Amino acid sequence: MSGEFSVSVGLDRQAFMARVRAALGRPDSPPAAVSPPDIDESVARLAGPRDDLVALFCQRAQAAGMVVHATTSATLRVDLAAALEALAPRAACVSVAEGSLRETVLEGLRRIGCGAIDWRAKGGLEAHYDADLGVTDVWAAVAESGSLVLASDAVHSRGTFLVPPVHLALVPAGAIAADLLDLLAFPEGRTPAELPAAVVLVTGPSKTADIEGILITGVHGPREVHVLVIRDAV
Repeated sequence: MSGEFSVSVGLDRQAFMARVRAALGRPDSPPAAVSPPDIDESVARLAGPRDDLVALFCQRAQAAGMVVHATTSATLRVDLAAALEALAPRAACVSVAEGSLRETVLEGLRRIGCGAIDWRAKGGLEAHYDADLGVTDVWAAVAESGSLVLASDAVHSRGTFLVPPVHLALVPAGAIAADLLDLLAFPEGRTPAELPAAVVLVTGPSKTADIEGILITGVHGPREVHVLVIRDAV
């Protein structure tokens, strides 16, 4: 009986759609796929891959309320140490992929006598509440809006850029996409297992105006976001 019912429903649907198409004066079968028209990118896009993406990102990130520092691979160690010394954290959580950049961050924290909390060994999210600084790398960045694109996975915790009152992000120039259109092309060629569990766009420090329309910074996340852009890093 159930099989007969499903066949009947399918036929009724087809007959109904045929009557709709006839009333609209359209052919009884769907038209062949049509290629989308060409788009004038000068109208549709405010930033393009040929622009100076580092300069544009720095400008838009500053306009969004971030504190932006520029460095190079040769001066990264010194500039990162200076930034950490100015922030003077007592304890920090680090969500940076394994490699030389992570070692540079940990070395900089040791130089100023700041403890690095191992959030993976100390309860995950809860461990971040003992930190007054979160240091992250980025999955990408968006020049048009000055946004950081942050991912969470086995070595990157969402808590690192949400819980501590100050967030320091390290942004290689090669990770800066012109706009969201180019950002969506970043995962091309990656398997689902290589994609992060979640991706968040952060544009400036946390803000809210829920209470009487008064803008308050640092309620739902960091009150300060510092960005160190590495101009010659891919």
